[in-house]
Amino acid sequence: MALSVSYDASTRITSALLIGLNDEQQGFIDEQISTLSNSSFHPLLLPTLLMCHYEFRLHNKVQQLYGDVVSIETLTGQTSMPSPELNDASLEVDLGDRALTRRVLGIAQVAIPAESETQALIQGIALIRQGLEVIDRLDRNQPALSQYRVEEIAHTAAELLNYYLDCCDARANIALSDFEFLSKRADVLMNALYNYAAWETAVATKRDSTSMKAIAVLTMFFLPATFFAAVFAMPVLDFSAPAGQSVIRDRFWIYCVLTASVTSLVLIIYYSYGLLHKKSEDKRKIAAFQEGRNDIRSPPASLGTQSTGEKRESTDSELFCWAKRPRQCNRKRQAGGDV
Repeated sequence: MALSVSYDASTRITSALLIGLNDEQQGFIDEQISTLSNSSFHPLLLPTLLMCHYEFRLHNKVQQLYGDVVSIETLTGQTSMPSPELNDASLEVDLGDRALTRRVLGIAQVAIPAESETQALIQGIALIRQGLEVIDRLDRNQPALSQYRVEEIAHTAAELLNYYLDCCDARANIALSDFEFLSKRADVLMNALYNYAAWETAVATKRDSTSMKAIAVLTMFFLPATFFAAVFAMPVLDFSAPAGQSVIRDRFWIYCVLTASVTSLVLIIYYSYGLLHKKSEDKRKIAAFQEGRNDIRSPPASLGTQSTGEKRESTDSELFCWAKRPRQCNRKRQAGGDV
């Protein structure tokens, strides 16, 4: 779209060339000029009408984006507000994380540039206001044409354009706030989708880890027996023994003793390592609580803060209880029982 305007202040004649309009914009301009025919001579009428028309388009874009945001929030369970664009059948359709992410990205990609467009619109409105002041000074410096009442008509047209610009400026500022709000809501939705994807990944990883742990424990249980069977390479049963003799070899007890003892030793080492690791984690949590560096939950004020000379009554056990089971610890403390 391109607009060129020339104005002769002595004759109050305006000439304008406007190109690049579509059918909708052309119809809007024709209708407004017909309605404001008394002010059509003003050189800033067309710029004002174009600004107002562009503001209407931004307002419609706000409504469309708001509907999209509410729809996605409804589909993802982020809000219970009913969306007019969704019915019961639409709510039952699972679009998938990828499709929802694309829709949220589409909202952000439209809302963020629209903020810049709205700011440019507000600056354009300010420039038109300055132009109105310049045109008013030019008209006052020209000789009066009282027989045509041009001065009065020009003043009325300037007031009308000021009213248009006031309304357009207010709506543009509202649209700017709406676009900023929609951008933030889109960011919140995107973070929610990312968090949900991370949660699903964590659940799948935990499931795989549990399966691998079960396989490792099973392998650990049978590994000693397999190892010693391979080392001694002796059959358990001797089917070639004469009648009346045992088919079990005499050295079979060595295999049983070594297998049972080594299996027990491996299991004891495994569980001992688990207990030591757990105790070290508990000590780390207690130290974090004592230093006030835990940002997840804080222990009660009574823990770790006692007056000088007062006997500390099992502070470590209280902190350990709080780190392990904060709710149960609080209930026991409130009931007056031992932690």
